[in-house]
Amino acid sequence: MTDPTSDEEVFDTSDLEELSVEDFPGYFEEFGNRLYHSSLTAPYPLPVDTLEQERFRVQHNTLKLLIGNNYVGAIPQLLAQDQTRQKVVVDIGTGRGEWAIEMAADFPHVQFHGLDIVPISQRTDLPDNVQFELHDINEPTRFHDRSIDLVHARSVSMTVRDFRTIIYEAARLLRPGGIFYSGEWGRFPSLHPDLDADLSTLVPNFVNFFNVVTPALATRRAIHQISHLIPTMIRDTGLFSEITTQEFCMPIGPWQGDHRLKRCGSAYRACLGRYMEAFRRLLAETGLNDDQMDQLFELAEQDMKEVPGLIGVFYTCYARKA
Repeated sequence: MTDPTSDEEVFDTSDLEELSVEDFPGYFEEFGNRLYHSSLTAPYPLPVDTLEQERFRVQHNTLKLLIGNNYVGAIPQLLAQDQTRQKVVVDIGTGRGEWAIEMAADFPHVQFHGLDIVPISQRTDLPDNVQFELHDINEPTRFHDRSIDLVHARSVSMTVRDFRTIIYEAARLLRPGGIFYSGEWGRFPSLHPDLDADLSTLVPNFVNFFNVVTPALATRRAIHQISHLIPTMIRDTGLFSEITTQEFCMPIGPWQGDHRLKRCGSAYRACLGRYMEAFRRLLAETGLNDDQMDQLFELAEQDMKEVPGLIGVFYTCYARKA
């Protein structure tokens, strides 16, 4: 590579400041023995502590096992080495940074920037082509217009009140022909498409969990279920082309198919159990007490364990900047 892209061509380096360990406590607040972000602008309702990081790690590995990779679509072609410049990727809501670190190993000639609202990303033994930084995606990033090749946003729909905030920021950042990649879980109960049954009758307690959480997210955080609407949102901007969607069915429990799917199902069911527990603070704001929440979670988990055929739907969408 003869002329790698300089930092100044991608972002304003004057805003960069190394975060010291002593600064960490200011980014968190505690509730019910769990740690949450302390931002006044971000609506994200779930904890950001070790328990939640572990859930995301397992979910990341399980999703990769299901899909077969860390992406779908023409990402390898997009990130192919260019002798005239270094290609750059931004990972929104990077968390611990598993996706960015693994992708950096697969594409060592590409620079990866992982953004998150709290300092929970890996800080040691990082690849040279990975950098993590603090950022609230409700605000514009410091990257220059048309400077990024790929904007990756996975499981971030609860970080903003209007997902179009992320879409428009991605459109600003991307070079012409660059790709915006979105991946979101459907926050609702689903049955495998080969099966036909009334979910309210089949798994009433599992359905009830979502019936309680969904309005709580809407009224307390202005967060709505939009995973299936993202392609339309992208199309409506008029800023993207080649909008491509793909849905993946994640089994809940080891009820389906081969060894790979059984592994996925067992791990994902465990993730959902922790996911339910992560809503305690939000549900407490609606007036539920601990006993009521215990019963809500216990009965929903019982449905997950006893009824085969349940799935989680993961919606992917990628689109090229026009």
